[in-house]
Amino acid sequence: MLATYRADCSALQVQMLAGSEFSAGGKLLRKFGRAELASPSNDLARHALQMMCRRDPALAVRRTPDIDGLALLARYRGHREMRAADAARADAGSALDAAACRAHVERFIEKIAAEGPVSGPSWQIRDWWDVAAENVPADRMAAAKLAAEQLARTDPDAASAAQKACVRKAIDSGEIAGL
Repeated sequence: MLATYRADCSALQVQMLAGSEFSAGGKLLRKFGRAELASPSNDLARHALQMMCRRDPALAVRRTPDIDGLALLARYRGHREMRAADAARADAGSALDAAACRAHVERFIEKIAAEGPVSGPSWQIRDWWDVAAENVPADRMAAAKLAAEQLARTDPDAASAAQKACVRKAIDSGEIAGL
């Protein structure tokens, strides 16, 4: 599916302007009709609206431009490819650090997922650490996860500080789309 929406932060409303469905091979199956365009927005569109409006309070006083899902997807894929190339150049020591950060971020996502929906940037940060730690053997990844869980049980403050440092490092990299 590919859809273009208009978001209004002041009214917290999303309206679909155009949409189409495609096959897995990319062939156009159908375009959405007037009834579908007029129907209430889905949960994903409302969540995207909330994330955009929270991120930029200035949007609450003006209308945002159209959100082109295809352009956002292409941008995200481009960022992921750049991260993959950067991660391939990482040395073994930083890969082990990445395994520890990946474990801390995964624990963070599990914790907030138990409370409700997880925001897109959280998944992007987790994906960034996935790429950074992709050359770490599975047994080392499992050990890093156990170490993060043990740290959370024995010293929650230190675990929280480590998790925040890992999130900050991913954001500071400048490779997270939209952040």
